[in-house]
Amino acid sequence: MSHVLIHDPEGDHNPYEPVSWARSPLRPTTSQRVRLGVRVVEPVGGVEVEWRAGVAAGSRSLDLEGDVWVGEIGPFKGSARYRFVSDVGHESRWFELDVLRWEQTSFAGLRVSGESLEALCEVGALRLTPHGDVVDWEVLPASEEGVPGQAGESGGWRAEIREGTLWLTSDAASLNLMPPEWCFDDHGDPVAVSLSWTLAPDERIFGTGERFDRLDQRGRMPDVRVYEQYKQQRSRTYFPVPWLFSTRGYGLSIDSLRRVSFDLGSSESHLATVTIPDRGARGRWYLGSPERVLEAYVSDVGRPSPLPLWAYGPWMSGNEWDRDQRIREVVNKSLGEGVPATVIVIEAWSDETTFYLFNDTEHDPVAGAEPVPAAAMRHGGRWPDPRALVDWLHDQGIRVLLWQIPVLKDAPGHPQHDADLAHAEAAGLCVTTTDGVAYRNRAWWFPQARVIDFTNPEARRWWFEKRAYLLDEVGVDGFKTDGGEHLWGEDVVTAAGEVGDEAANAYPTHYLRAYHQFLGEHGRERPVTFSRAGFVGATAYPAHWAGDEDSTWEAFRASLTAGLSAGLSGVAFWGWDLAGFSGPLPSAELYKRATAMAAFCPIMQYHSEHNQHRQPLSDRTPWNVA
Repeated sequence: MSHVLIHDPEGDHNPYEPVSWARSPLRPTTSQRVRLGVRVVEPVGGVEVEWRAGVAAGSRSLDLEGDVWVGEIGPFKGSARYRFVSDVGHESRWFELDVLRWEQTSFAGLRVSGESLEALCEVGALRLTPHGDVVDWEVLPASEEGVPGQAGESGGWRAEIREGTLWLTSDAASLNLMPPEWCFDDHGDPVAVSLSWTLAPDERIFGTGERFDRLDQRGRMPDVRVYEQYKQQRSRTYFPVPWLFSTRGYGLSIDSLRRVSFDLGSSESHLATVTIPDRGARGRWYLGSPERVLEAYVSDVGRPSPLPLWAYGPWMSGNEWDRDQRIREVVNKSLGEGVPATVIVIEAWSDETTFYLFNDTEHDPVAGAEPVPAAAMRHGGRWPDPRALVDWLHDQGIRVLLWQIPVLKDAPGHPQHDADLAHAEAAGLCVTTTDGVAYRNRAWWFPQARVIDFTNPEARRWWFEKRAYLLDEVGVDGFKTDGGEHLWGEDVVTAAGEVGDEAANAYPTHYLRAYHQFLGEHGRERPVTFSRAGFVGATAYPAHWAGDEDSTWEAFRASLTAGLSAGLSGVAFWGWDLAGFSGPLPSAELYKRATAMAAFCPIMQYHSEHNQHRQPLSDRTPWNVA
């Protein structure tokens, strides 16, 4: 088999931007052409792709784009195979191509089953169970109870099939639902389902999580995938939620961890569709005013825990504040200028490897299974006495948050970290792949790092034992729980059994819940984390911020949109890096406008990126901008 022709269908597993030598889409439908790319590591004059689909076969020449040969094949009506052949005789292996088939259905009848209404289709049913202003829905195989008709009533709701659609009405509201559509794989097994409903001409739709592109998502096609898009996020987001509500008086939630996708009047202006890549689908319709449906939804998924009073004051942060002396300088300057602060977030505190030891801390390495005893730590250099610094900050009325990242960095040569990493892998404390080995981060930030599995109780115990001294001995007040978007690929699996995009979406909630429990167990009555990534359930663990942005008016507008859409998706305690985080310093006018906006956010923080300590400083402190 030739190793000259390099093709990987999944590429680097990026859910949004497949590399040129991958396959896109990975699992096409019967109506989609397939783009293929292959890298060649030796000079060739041409490459062809050969394909076989049932009794049919063919080939086509690929075009050279840079160092990759690319082209399209298909569409195919069923499974296919393909391989690459060069003009000098190199051959790749055969690659299998699974093709998905969507099947339209129609409503064949309606029956009452207990307290539920079942709209029957050829391959299943849409079950609706009313509870006052809430209607639980589920797509599932049809039951055999009762004689189907064209209408039925339950819980004050009436369902009626009219002209092939389902009308669901009560005294206060109505919904017009299309028959579900099912997607089948080559074996005839259902792998996805879509549900559609009609839109009114003047209807607007909000929610779907923190969105940077537009508040009203009507006409958009947002999907639900936790993802780190570094700046200029547009429709991609750190904090997606499978939830929306309409100005027409309804809300919709989808009970799924999968990469749910919406088409909110983009393909057909009068129709909204949600597609759930799973065998079945369930969720809730909420009926009433926007305030009522949002209140009901948040009550279902997790009301935010209350913040302590000190979290509502101004927060200070700068990525270059990497030593005791610098922290004292900026705090004294702030107090001297009359700029109040109640929180300081210290990012550059750790040794940048373990992320639980202060920089310049010396100690004798211990077994990876054990925490480093606080009494054995010999502080010096940049952080000569962390406890004294935290006490001094508390005396100034300032609480302290330390930066965290939920990974074990790929950084051999640090004796303690080497021991920790070896133990974590041997004890199965990390997220794995389906072949049983520790997953190595495929994303661009902390590449090849192992990701701690917070669904594993032993992993949580081990992870937090190493950090307990930060609360018990040093006295810090909370954590900036950064990251959480590191899981790429269909082969990722957690101890809880979440696989692929389920694991990726659920991860931030597991991460934040674990840190909140850790803080609570160590005497922090109202735990504070400050997080970028989130998903359903993460709303219960405040607070959150909008991620990294440039100091531009465009980024300001996008962040304002993100904050509003996050709030309309249940995120109560939200903030952003006031006037941006990176790039050239903001103008005075932008800074003043951003300060005014941030004053009305629950979290008001300025922050800045690392600038190698070059002059002029990149700090977003008020006096530096002035």
